[in-house]
Parts: sequence; C-alpha cells; structure tokens
Amino acid sequence: MKNTNLQVSDIVTAYITFVNGKGGKRRPALIVADTNDKFAMVSITSKYENKSDQIKKQYYPLEDWVKEGLTKKSYIDILSLKWVKRDLQSRFKKIGIITINDEQKLSEFVIKYRKEFKGRIDK
Repeated sequence: MKNTNLQVSDIVTAYITFVNGKGGKRRPALIVADTNDKFAMVSITSKYENKSDQIKKQYYPLEDWVKEGLTKKSYIDILSLKWVKRDLQSRFKKIGIITINDEQKLSEFVIKYRKEFKGRIDK
C-alpha cells in the first residue's frame, strides 16, 4: 500500500542508513516536519541499555510506544534528523501516530536538551 499523505506526527518504518554511511536497516522513524518536497525524520530505536551516558541524554523514552504501533520499548534519537524527499514516501509504511502525551513530553525534552547543550543541535 502506497503512502501518499504522510504527515508530521506519523510513525513510519523506513530504511535508515547508519551514521558511518555503511549500510543501514529498516527501522521506525517519526516525521517531525515537512515541506512541499521533503520530510524531516528522526530515528526511533529500542537499543538503549548499552549506550554511553552521553548518547542516552539525546534519547527521549516513548511512554506510549504500544499505542504508537511499536513492538518494543523505544526511544527517539533527537539528534538523528534526516531530510527525505517526499517522492520516496511510497517506500515508507505508516505504523502509527505519536500520542499527544509523548509529543508534548518530546517537545519539553528537546527544549531541556537544547538548554543543557546549547549550540550542539543548532548546527
């Protein structure tokens, strides 16, 4: 089924490349912004426990992950922002929508993070 009207707050699965640029995997992502021709997405991961304390600080823990269509306790990596061309949306599969509760708490989390690490995510 093709997705022709994805929007901000949708949780989708998409092929996400690894940070080092070598390979990637299909994983959940949250659409956080859109323009006429692109979506901005952040990665969602279930890998948390073995991360460094520094990395954990950039992971927002989703509270309503079951309601949002995820199968494991999951975290949004707020520093993983990627822009994807809208014409690729047929490759995404919508699995859910972020709840208002998580959306509000994610916003608060980002504001707190920006105050603590001023300039790091403004680049």
